[in-house]
Amino acid sequence: MELSTAGYDLADMLTPTFDRLELGFRQFSAARENEILIGASFGIMHMWLMPQITAMRGAAGGATVNFLTSENYSDFDKPEVDFSIRFGTGDWPGKKADLIFTETTYVIASPQFLNDHPTISEVDLPGTLQPEWLLEHGDPHDYGWMTWETWFAHHHHEKPQIIQKRDIHNYPTILDMVRCGEGVALGYVGLDDALINSGEVIRLGTPISRPDLGYYLLSDAKKKQNVAL
Repeated sequence: MELSTAGYDLADMLTPTFDRLELGFRQFSAARENEILIGASFGIMHMWLMPQITAMRGAAGGATVNFLTSENYSDFDKPEVDFSIRFGTGDWPGKKADLIFTETTYVIASPQFLNDHPTISEVDLPGTLQPEWLLEHGDPHDYGWMTWETWFAHHHHEKPQIIQKRDIHNYPTILDMVRCGEGVALGYVGLDDALINSGEVIRLGTPISRPDLGYYLLSDAKKKQNVAL
């Protein structure tokens, strides 16, 4: 299996990803008829994997597909985990890593929030976003996620000293808060697409793309070799 190129359209990037998943599922289901275990963060699980659950179960060839959900990637190193999805550079020793999509980040807000806060300027987002509006998930495990601190630094702008509601480590919860007009957050192409397509959330300004970082589908290289044998 070769590393795929990443597109920013969700439909385009799902096809090669699930081709790889189907191939991997067939290999593992041949050796383990009862279960295939996939590890993922709650955000990836809720926003990306669950909409594809029917396709995944079909690709598993009769094996049960179960999930291990954690924000700590070390939990996915357990021997019973067959696949995991992780954010990073693609360099995990002993793992086979296939790129799913690279990181592209926007500021996102609901239409009502924008109507209620007309001072927000897409031309000068760093200068017009107030700290009390910023919903922050942080990067508690230092995986390199885009945070408000990173976002302001990219724009060569000093980060506000106080960011409210910064302890929300559940990304779907942040998206729901944005949808309900409780603030603005950083949105990620590939994770917030459904809300964008429905018009419940709007992307603001220009995106920040970091092609050296993204979400990868990981499997144990030695386990795959053993299965092939």
